[in-house]
Amino acid sequence: MKKKYFLLFLLYFPLFVSSQNAGFLEILSPDVNLSCGNTTDTFKVIARPDYSGGYYGMVSCYYQLNNNAIVQQDMLFLSGIDSSIFVPEISPVDGLNTLRVWTDLPGDTDASNDEVMIQFEYTVNNPSLPYAENAEGFPETLFPQGNLDCLEFYAIGVDDQPDLFSTFGIVDLTTYSNAPAATSGTNAFSPTTYVNFFSKLYLVTPDIDISTVGLAELSFDYHVYGRFQGPISVDIYHNGAWVEDVYTMTEEERQLEISDSWKKKTILLNGYSGVIKVRFAYLDIDWVGWYGGDYTNGQFTGIDNIEVKEAPACPTPKNMTLPFDEITKETANISWNAGNIETNWEVEYGPLGFTPGTGTVMQTSQASYTLTGLTTGTAYDVYVKAVCGATPGMNDSTAVHASFETVCSFVAPWTEDVESHTGTTRGRIENCWKTNAYNTHSYRWDIVSDGGGTPSNGTGPIQPYEGTHYFHIESSIIEGGNSFQIAPGVSTMYSPFIDVSGLTNPALKFYYYMYGSNIGSLNVDVFHNGSWTNDVHVVTGPQQTASSDPWGSSLVDLSAFSGEIRLRFTGKSGVSSPFDSDTAIDLIQINEFQVLATPEVTSDLGIVMYPNPVEDIIHIQSTQNIQTIKIFSIQGKLLLAISAVANKEIKIPASNFETGIYFVEITNNQKKQVIKMLKN
Repeated sequence: MKKKYFLLFLLYFPLFVSSQNAGFLEILSPDVNLSCGNTTDTFKVIARPDYSGGYYGMVSCYYQLNNNAIVQQDMLFLSGIDSSIFVPEISPVDGLNTLRVWTDLPGDTDASNDEVMIQFEYTVNNPSLPYAENAEGFPETLFPQGNLDCLEFYAIGVDDQPDLFSTFGIVDLTTYSNAPAATSGTNAFSPTTYVNFFSKLYLVTPDIDISTVGLAELSFDYHVYGRFQGPISVDIYHNGAWVEDVYTMTEEERQLEISDSWKKKTILLNGYSGVIKVRFAYLDIDWVGWYGGDYTNGQFTGIDNIEVKEAPACPTPKNMTLPFDEITKETANISWNAGNIETNWEVEYGPLGFTPGTGTVMQTSQASYTLTGLTTGTAYDVYVKAVCGATPGMNDSTAVHASFETVCSFVAPWTEDVESHTGTTRGRIENCWKTNAYNTHSYRWDIVSDGGGTPSNGTGPIQPYEGTHYFHIESSIIEGGNSFQIAPGVSTMYSPFIDVSGLTNPALKFYYYMYGSNIGSLNVDVFHNGSWTNDVHVVTGPQQTASSDPWGSSLVDLSAFSGEIRLRFTGKSGVSSPFDSDTAIDLIQINEFQVLATPEVTSDLGIVMYPNPVEDIIHIQSTQNIQTIKIFSIQGKLLLAISAVANKEIKIPASNFETGIYFVEITNNQKKQVIKMLKN
């Protein structure tokens, strides 16, 4: 691109003026490209806030090109943060152009504000390969709207209208103490939001001419950490239309810790030619957190080092996956797609952090491989590269990388009371549990650790079954499209392996809470001898009617299984809405059936219930007057309620109860005791 420009400043006031009564802006002369590479995606001028009056709202920007009509563009203005504003794109003519830009607060009739006049000469030339953008050379800009140096920034809200409070920002990572370092320089592109959730945030490249190469590829570095981070996807503009979701990030591709290294994603641009654009899309499912000098709860999403270039003769494998439920104690199934037409690959793996070239190396002609002989409860790295030469090492591709952790193993009797857990991190829970959300990216298993209820109102318990911790599904935030089309939430949680070979009649017992108008189901599956047996136990629909109801419990016969097993708990929301569907579980045990079926009896309230198991009559005695008695099914459904007893002894007919397990809640002196009852 050939260009030259001349700057002529007409300043009615000094450039760096602050006032409590006016909305002055510092107009920065453009030291960026004067052309975005085509005739409709062109010139920008940066306007940086310089207003100390605590103003919050909109600022009007005016611009006029070549004495054409004056155009007004309102921009989001937040004083107190370094948030640049971009004048919208204009289309200059070939040759000399004159642009005037000035600013004002909406409704302010004072014409004496900063103005800049810029004269420049313009010619058109589309960026060609290689194209590279690493976010360097920009001021930190948390809420850009419009265009900057050929990049386009915008967001669309749930009402399909522009969202001026959310966008990809340009972030200087050196100014944030807990942020990962940029892969090059100091800056990265990171989604930012101030108010709105559920918006779609976009970062768009200029037109890029890929016609000079036979096959092009897109690559970028990313870092996505935190359970509230939405998915990144990539769209390609080609032949006048957007091809959406050319790539969508999976759960397994995300970082597991904020300290993890950035990862590189490479996408082969098969089927595209001529001029294209690349659009990065981010779904804002929660407060992203880049605002006011730090980010919320260590959440971070970043993109850096965007490149479009000629694809190598031996392309990197793509879309490598290690499904959660295909990682066992000693094996892991890995699969990938060929980068182009290659048919041979080299797989290398070793302990987490090993140096490539020092690990275990295997050759394969299939785009999948099963790693065997792994160590239980151990983290590994694995690298896969294409072999395009006559022998490995000759004309190999760049390797694609992933990390995983094998499953732990315990021996029954086994108890998980959740008390030693602290939280979840996008697919990993402490103590060898794992979780995987699909269909949505925020209907997820999480942990309550403060002895209270879930974060949502109208669903979930007010306290754990015992202790201060329990597992629960947080259902308040579910992703949709731009129009927020809700899908039912589905989330799975996997236990470690448990060896039940020492038990004669193994059984599973756990406590659950399923209160909420849109509870779907809680399904329990068992992994045994290499395959899953689905729906070994299912609890369907709401089982409690208020957050203060007692927890329900399930006793599941596992006598059909032997040796090592693994549990999978799947929570599902209702179809009408995912909200109000917080399912919780606590105190998970595997032991002998007879042990788990034995009634728990505590004598601190002076209550005795007999016989147990019961045939026809339930006898209940107490040292104090009994106030209420409630009998619940094993699913937690209230079957019988007796109030105002006012006696120390009562007899309840039991002949109408079917054979099974029940829970009897007895209240005296405003204290409750729950006793498990067996009905023969």
